[in-house]
Amino acid sequence: SGLTLLGYDGPAGARAGDTITLTTYWAFRSVPVNEQGVGHSLFNHLLDAAGDKVAQRDGFGLPERYWRGGRVLAQWFELPLPADMPVGDCTLLTGMYRLSDLTRNRVLDQGGMVEDAIPLGSIHVGPLTTP
Repeated sequence: SGLTLLGYDGPAGARAGDTITLTTYWAFRSVPVNEQGVGHSLFNHLLDAAGDKVAQRDGFGLPERYWRGGRVLAQWFELPLPADMPVGDCTLLTGMYRLSDLTRNRVLDQGGMVEDAIPLGSIHVGPLTTP
């Protein structure tokens, strides 16, 4: 779709029941004209050690009609964590999908590998804090 992930900001750790804030930074490169007429959404998934999705937040803060090469988008997400989620290291993923058919956009990394999500790193989730 002509987007490049520049980086992200997020916590290294959290507790079950917390809401974490994640910011992703995207650069619009050579955006194909046909992509400007297709609805998209970014997704952010938190996977536990077994690879099960324990939290998710989707959305996109810039309509496709404004996608132009040279623009940079900082996209904020609040990701609520379930109070009963497993304790341990979780993997944070991000990516994009088409709203029309929910297919994920393919990701080409610098090594030439093609995927459908970008791993951002690990977040250690500790137990729920009780008063």
